Amino acid sequence: MQTIQQQLQNIVDQALQSTLNELGQTDISSVSRDALQVVPCANAQFGDYQWNGALPLAKVLKSNPRALAQSIVTKLEVSDVSAPPEIAGPGFINFRLQREYLQNKTLEALGDARCGIPTAAQPRTVIVDYPSPNVAKPLHVAHIRTMFIGDAIARLLRFVGHNVIGDDHIGDWGTPIGMVIWGWKRMADQDAFEQAPLNEMGRIYKLVKGMTTEKAEDEKLTPQAREMLTAVRAETAKLQSGDAENLAIWNLLRDRSQAELDAMYARLGIRIDERLGESFYNDRLQPVVKDLLDRGLAQESEGAIIIPFEEPAQLT
Repeated sequence: MQTIQQQLQNIVDQALQSTLNELGQTDISSVSRDALQVVPCANAQFGDYQWNGALPLAKVLKSNPRALAQSIVTKLEVSDVSAPPEIAGPGFINFRLQREYLQNKTLEALGDARCGIPTAAQPRTVIVDYPSPNVAKPLHVAHIRTMFIGDAIARLLRFVGHNVIGDDHIGDWGTPIGMVIWGWKRMADQDAFEQAPLNEMGRIYKLVKGMTTEKAEDEKLTPQAREMLTAVRAETAKLQSGDAENLAIWNLLRDRSQAELDAMYARLGIRIDERLGESFYNDRLQPVVKDLLDRGLAQESEGAIIIPFEEPAQLT
């Protein structure tokens, strides 16, 4: 089933070929094929579709673009598709679709299992990263938004024939996890955890987060907050170095978080194909960090390896 755009393109191609034959021209290879495509009108007041190929063709043929457009229009067989084509400006050809034609195309689409949408001519493998929540935290609105947008993109790509891999790149490593581990050891409510795991983990995270930072207007941490942040970073370092106790806590928090999230995904019909969180790359980071240090791109700062930016990055 051809799309409206494809049907108009075929009609224009036939009229163009007839015009070129009349002119004794056969080689227009210097004109980009994209320049000869029928495209939707950018402004609805000019119609529904337009063809702007007369301008680049006229340069090659050394002719008047409007006269060339007129020659093509006289050969267009579009009476069953659009109103008589209109030439605008230096040679733009505009098409206004017939109401009856649109009605018939709508009925045709309704009777088609794919609603008239063609499959991709060259299917590709596409990775869509979503919903990507954080371990030990309830979802907030940004995660839910990402979930729905990502799922919509994945469904559309699958529908047209692409091989889609839904990658749930979860945040399960780093200082926030160290905060939860530190708090778990000191303030976890086991009963609350059993009843609502994500809520209890989120409660712990908020409490510890509040203890490690100051008010927004304060530029520096107090000695107490700095000491607290150092303790949290120590828990994070222990986890990343393979400490048995912290790994056990991390596995518990991660598994329970995932169980809660999977139940939500199932309820919403969200399909996940891969789940490789930040922790998956832990044993791959050291060679990268070493390479950055050896090349002078990274440096140590307050016990961490950073890549400094002296000036803000300029977006172009």
